[in-house]
Amino acid sequence: MWGFGVFLAVLASLCGTSGKQLFRYAELKRLEGVALEDVDIQKSNWKFKLGKMTRLLGLIIIAICGPLLDMASYGFAAQSMIAPFAGTDIVANMLLAPFTLNEKWTRTRVGGAIFVATGTIMTAFFGPQEDQAYSRDKIEEILFSWRVLIYLICIAAFVSGNIVFYRRRPPGDTLRGLSLGILSGTLAGNMFCVKATVELIKAAARDGIEVWAHWVPWVCLVGAALFALSNLKFMEQGMREQEALLMGTLYEGSLVLSGCASGSIVLQELEHRTSREISLALVSMAVIFTGICILWFGELKLAASKASDDVKADDSSVASTLGKSGPDGQAQDSPAALTTVVVQDDTPASETAVVAFDNTSEPGEVSENAAVNAEANELK
Repeated sequence: MWGFGVFLAVLASLCGTSGKQLFRYAELKRLEGVALEDVDIQKSNWKFKLGKMTRLLGLIIIAICGPLLDMASYGFAAQSMIAPFAGTDIVANMLLAPFTLNEKWTRTRVGGAIFVATGTIMTAFFGPQEDQAYSRDKIEEILFSWRVLIYLICIAAFVSGNIVFYRRRPPGDTLRGLSLGILSGTLAGNMFCVKATVELIKAAARDGIEVWAHWVPWVCLVGAALFALSNLKFMEQGMREQEALLMGTLYEGSLVLSGCASGSIVLQELEHRTSREISLALVSMAVIFTGICILWFGELKLAASKASDDVKADDSSVASTLGKSGPDGQAQDSPAALTTVVVQDDTPASETAVVAFDNTSEPGEVSENAAVNAEANELK
């Protein structure tokens, strides 16, 4: 039955692609509406309204449709096997974004996406393919242990550090966008509570509803909702500030890494695997991490290049206002090249001397020009 679980996971992943692109499209339309100066025209503009409707549709797809399909998929296959099929989202996003959102491919974005997608496929092949049956007592034994507590402390520290970091960066900053993408994907990938909740639902269908009379299922349900919904705020914020080609790959790559890590550490899905299988799974995760690093450094380099181009454009704009250079390299006569000096002394205001000379003159020439102007003023 794991094949049906994979099918549901692919559908959930495509829902994620649609939702994220709708978020980005909504922001682009909102910005087009905000560009209008009149506030009343903004609110009545069809682009502004389309942006709000598209955002709502994207929210429904990501917050409801995707999680429901995800939960169903975890009922048919192991978490470590389901998580890697987020790679279909990366491929779909990479192929569609240039046409749906008019975004551009770069070498680092394409290279990073290929590494992340390849790593997810490898993880699907080398990860655990058999699904274990969990009872309520087994889930309680697994989740309430020192191992899980230490893991949750590490995740809390990582999430808190990212939140502090991105809030100190200005909106639209590249490092802020990278942090938001990794943060949202890490939260979304911790689906062990979702897996436990689905297993408890199956246990209730098998053993009776009394399973849910205990407090453990409700803790798992709250944890599932917390991880499934908490990432939406950060993911939407990232999609508003950065392009979908970047955010989609970062989000899904981080989701796969955290999904495999939580499945292996919390649910112990690699416990009965051979050393060779564990090594191959770790290599797959390393490939995904390499893809994320390619994206990280590539985006930083792209941001630095854009900043350098902006500085050059500003310099050329300033130079153009100072006039064009003449044959001898000096500025040609222009109003900006002339300086007027008003010399005031004890004479009446009507007899104030006005001296004008060319900035491009030699020092001796400046003195002659000043003398000529002074004589002219005396004649007046």
